[in-house]
Amino acid sequence: MRRTRREQATLIAVSAPGLILMSVLFILPVSLILIEAIRTPEGDLTFHYIAEVLTDPYSWRIAWFTFLQALLSTLFALLLGFPGAYLLSHYEFKGKRFVQSIAQLPFVLPSILVVLGFVIFFGNSGVLNSLLKHLLDLKETPLKILYSFKAIILAHTFYNFPISLSIIAAFWQQLDSREESAAMTLGANHRTAFRTITLPRLIPAISAAASMIFLFCFTSFSIILVLGGGPKFTTLEVQIYQLARVQFDVSQAAAFALYSLAISSGVLILYIKSQHWMQKTMGSVGRALSPKRTGRFSKFLIMTYMLLIMLLIVAPLLSILFRSFQEPISRSGENRVSLRWYLELFGFGSASQFFKGASQAILTSISIATVVTLLSVPISLSLSTLILQLKKRLSIAAETLFMLPMAVSSVIIGLGYAIIVSRFPVTKIAYPMIIGAHLVIATPFMIRSVLPVFRKIHKIYTPAALVLGATPFQAFLHIQLPLLKMSIISGAIFVFAISIGEMNATLLLSDAKVTTIPILLYRLIGSYNFFGACALGTLLMSICLILFAATNSIQERKI
Repeated sequence: MRRTRREQATLIAVSAPGLILMSVLFILPVSLILIEAIRTPEGDLTFHYIAEVLTDPYSWRIAWFTFLQALLSTLFALLLGFPGAYLLSHYEFKGKRFVQSIAQLPFVLPSILVVLGFVIFFGNSGVLNSLLKHLLDLKETPLKILYSFKAIILAHTFYNFPISLSIIAAFWQQLDSREESAAMTLGANHRTAFRTITLPRLIPAISAAASMIFLFCFTSFSIILVLGGGPKFTTLEVQIYQLARVQFDVSQAAAFALYSLAISSGVLILYIKSQHWMQKTMGSVGRALSPKRTGRFSKFLIMTYMLLIMLLIVAPLLSILFRSFQEPISRSGENRVSLRWYLELFGFGSASQFFKGASQAILTSISIATVVTLLSVPISLSLSTLILQLKKRLSIAAETLFMLPMAVSSVIIGLGYAIIVSRFPVTKIAYPMIIGAHLVIATPFMIRSVLPVFRKIHKIYTPAALVLGATPFQAFLHIQLPLLKMSIISGAIFVFAISIGEMNATLLLSDAKVTTIPILLYRLIGSYNFFGACALGTLLMSICLILFAATNSIQERKI
């Protein structure tokens, strides 16, 4: 149906701010990376840097390792999440709500917290090794995991398997079970029915989960940087950071960034197609699964799986809290209960140099996250409106474009903004650059929160309002906005959590004058002040968990 001039003018007015801001905040920095990759220091055109990255064996080794660790991490995350998806979708049991809540934690916990929890719990002097040495009366450390390839895979699995659990479980629960029942009636056993009927129908959800996990692992930075332990385990993102921040070779870093961007963009396209495949499949299913009652064997499986979740997710987080209230009293490793680190954190202790400016870092993080959240709401609504108004193919293209920052690692985004900072050496420019980078990183997640609800409203209620004489603006103000309120609040909380925990881009942009909670936390871990890091980590974790609880509460109200 052809739009009237008034409707066209309204669409332009609504979508223009979001388009302009995304062009300035995202397309401009990425374009500067491209320019830097094909420009000599004198300003001449060259493809030397790109050619060097594509032909250098060392570059290929880095790319291969990046791909391999992401692939293995994705595989293990799927294998670990799949049994949980089956249990959640097929059974009702005590603690199901707990498992579902835990499955959402990776979306709000910063990766630097995962690193800290992993070190404190699985480290050579960590909680698990200390417990095993005491129980088994061992002198040597039984589990030597840190600073190895297996540490990277285990940390990525621990951080990402809940993604596969939640995506596959939600999809599996909506599948019609009658086809599988009919197959078993005709003589097929459970294994055959699952292999030939259920598993093929789960492929859209498995594909969506796998592509999202692979994307997160491929662009992982802080986990590799801290747990890799050296150049042997360098990935593309770590190499970009090293070139830009340590070696100050921005052109070479830009060439590596383009290399990484090309691969991750392909994975993002696969994820978006998988999402549409899931929506199409879920729209065609019949009767959903009816959860079964638990028997003895199923109860055993559920208890085993819950213990595994406790070990992998809850225990490392609790170990951060536990260690934050300890203080070493001797070099032999004996500790005592103490509030020293919290006192120093807030300036009441011995004023350790590591905690100087901690209160300012907390204030800076909260301020930046607040600004980013307030800006992300109108931008997301503006871009979502444009997506809904375009024809199908253009709509998919626009959605892919606006989701593209998910494929661009925060290190690459930080590199783009670092190039801007280098060209405009203005004092106090770091703050707006960090806000811009956070906004680019967080806005796609806000769109993901708003767009599905917006799409339903747009199909059902908006046409009726327009037929009854309402203008597009009146329909938005009085119908769409009230119905979007809960998803906007939920998305805003999520954006705040992402911003307050973002470290990668901030690490490239921050200086001695601009420090956030994750940056200070990274410095404490780097200086081996793990007790102080745990105190600061507990504060960050508390903020994230409060936001997580608020999001859960809002989602319950929506239901």
